[in-house]
Amino acid sequence: MNMTLSDFLAGPGGDLVRRLGLPADLIAGCSCWAMLTAAAIAHNSRTDGGVWRGAEQLFGVLSSGERAVLLALLGALDFSSLADQLASRSGTWALMDVTHGRHRDAVAACILRHDS
Repeated sequence: MNMTLSDFLAGPGGDLVRRLGLPADLIAGCSCWAMLTAAAIAHNSRTDGGVWRGAEQLFGVLSSGERAVLLALLGALDFSSLADQLASRSGTWALMDVTHGRHRDAVAACILRHDS
């Protein structure tokens, strides 16, 4: 498995980034995890908490695998407190236990944060 940021964005992780409301042109301009983190934080500020609200809304409708990816993504993007708050509803490790395939790989990418 070689889950770089570009691999992550091409899979279920990229889908969740878009569903959080980050504009496509903003995402396309990110060549590393640090840039994606800065873009997410800036977008959250510009939209008066848009990333935060988007994550709260998404969490209730996602599959268990998608929820695990969302929690890992939030942690990678410096929204750990939100991930902790959402995880308290279902338990992060319980979600990780049932996460497989592409979702598991996306979680690993968030943990590793490999740029290339």
